[in-house]
Amino acid sequence: MSKKLFRLLILAALILVLLPTIAVAAPPLQGGNNYTIQADDWLSKLADKEYGNPLAYTAIVFYNNQKAAEDATFNLIEDPDNIEVGWTVYLPTAEEANAYLIGNIPAGSYNEAPLLADMVAAGALPPVEERLPNEPLIIPVVEEIGQYGGTLRRAFLGPGDHNNYTRVVYDALVRHAPDGSEVIPHIAAGWSSNGDFTQWTVRLRPGAKWSDGQPFTADDIMFWYNDILLNEDLMPSLPVWMQNADGSAVKVEKVDDYAVKWTYNAPNTAFLLDLANKDGADKSINNLAFAPAHYLKDFHPNYADAADLAAKVAAAGFDTWVELFAVEALPHLSGNRPSMAAWAPDGSSVSDPVFTIARNPYYIGVDPAGNQLPYIDEVRFTFFADKEALNLAAVAGEIDLQGRHINMSAYPVLIENAAAGGYRVVTWPTFGGSDAVVMFNQTWQGPEAEAFQNKDFRIALSYAIDRNAIKELAFLGLGQARQGVPAPFHPYYPGD
Repeated sequence: MSKKLFRLLILAALILVLLPTIAVAAPPLQGGNNYTIQADDWLSKLADKEYGNPLAYTAIVFYNNQKAAEDATFNLIEDPDNIEVGWTVYLPTAEEANAYLIGNIPAGSYNEAPLLADMVAAGALPPVEERLPNEPLIIPVVEEIGQYGGTLRRAFLGPGDHNNYTRVVYDALVRHAPDGSEVIPHIAAGWSSNGDFTQWTVRLRPGAKWSDGQPFTADDIMFWYNDILLNEDLMPSLPVWMQNADGSAVKVEKVDDYAVKWTYNAPNTAFLLDLANKDGADKSINNLAFAPAHYLKDFHPNYADAADLAAKVAAAGFDTWVELFAVEALPHLSGNRPSMAAWAPDGSSVSDPVFTIARNPYYIGVDPAGNQLPYIDEVRFTFFADKEALNLAAVAGEIDLQGRHINMSAYPVLIENAAAGGYRVVTWPTFGGSDAVVMFNQTWQGPEAEAFQNKDFRIALSYAIDRNAIKELAFLGLGQARQGVPAPFHPYYPGD
């Protein structure tokens, strides 16, 4: 039996289970998109692309059939395993699909980690239903529903290795889909734009909370905008994504407690791509788009008592409030700042020899079975003085999951010791499918520009490069020699 057929059989069984449970509770249609079935489409693949969750194919079936009952333009899907090229189907909005999936989780049946259940029983934590937002983010599993518990061991190179943390948590309002094809909801529930893309409204999740249990609302975005972005002490120059063409600041307005609108002077079709990268990376408050106002006001002169703030600055060993704020604004530098990520710092930071982030009891995500995520209790980063020591630890089986700082030259010895170390080595291609590529700067102004900008020269050089020799010498014979374009597995592969 083929893998695809096996997957389809599983999906067919699932739809029989899922559809009856939510037929009454599903929300009304909000306005999705019409879609024409293509030759290589099947519903779970389409759902994974549109919503980041193959199980959302059940939502496509349900809402499409509602439409088909009223409008002959749409084809009725009687069997989700049997769709035909050229059919017109209705794709619900992300909010509709998410609400549909939530409807498959019976009320009051959310589950939680045993560690958190013990805290609830002791009265130290509210029940899981009260900790989750009204519409949690449903995150699909890759292989199977996971088990709670355990520590994920990683390695880092000290305070300068701050992006080691951001690679794990990805704490952004929206995010890139795993296959890189689009931006999908994350902390935010969704978005909309006006017709010319000068206005973008981001919708949050009512009931969402920071890791300390405080509400996450539009005020946390407005605090970032008014008190961080527009504060010239903290931000001497505006980041490019928040500038209009004339250098003026983009306008950000609170629509209500759970909606915020960005307004640009000209169309901005790249807004979501920018927003997906605002996760506090690069140890910079330039890379934020929201912040915990209730926590950071204690470190900001617009809100804090001057004497109290001066005392905090002195106690931390800084000269100005700006220095202190820049640390407290980022979880992995602060160690105490509340987070919206799946794990939050436990009081340690990247300045410590062991930096630990523990499960966030208020994390917004659940799996398709209603288990609050994350599965893993904590992620532990252990300091190593250099990459060589870090790679030796990997060979010894002291690291559980990591690609960062793992040297290609260590591949043979990693393979040789995999069984003894209790790990497996996965060769994971770069997102775009080109791990090494020669590209010429087309805007170069030097005498070489004539050659760089000559298509025939570039074609000739492409023929002249011995890709297989490079593969053998630099990549130990691994990989595939090809052109520097998205790979066949990438959604933007240009074709053969």
